[in-house]
Amino acid sequence: MLDRARAMARSMARAMALAVARHAVADSGLDIAGASAQNGVCWGTGVVAVAASEDAYHSVFRDHNWRPRPTTVITMMDHAPAALISLEFGIAGPTLANSVACASSATSLGEAMRAIQHGEIDCAVLVARAASQRL
Repeated sequence: MLDRARAMARSMARAMALAVARHAVADSGLDIAGASAQNGVCWGTGVVAVAASEDAYHSVFRDHNWRPRPTTVITMMDHAPAALISLEFGIAGPTLANSVACASSATSLGEAMRAIQHGEIDCAVLVARAASQRL
């Protein structure tokens, strides 16, 4: 059961990001399916994969296993949810991931606003995550 809980925690941030993005797009009323390069994604988070990081450290330093699993880096990438959102909606424009501690959400919002104001994109799917905890 513990292994299943850890697996869920590793993918929880990604699943939540996709769910929030789906709701945001539905609430916007915009049809961005197969979106052009004029649409973008802005993702903000302090950190995504606390559980995956802790497991990797324990594997190396506690268990002396110096050969981490091949998926370790992939599960620890803070920008993975941004890529998944972009793939989910077929967004071909800029996909930004900001990870600047407590300012991540505000930075992502600012980047999306700036890009729209400067004509770089027409709209952005903005998802930000402020809290990080081990489940």
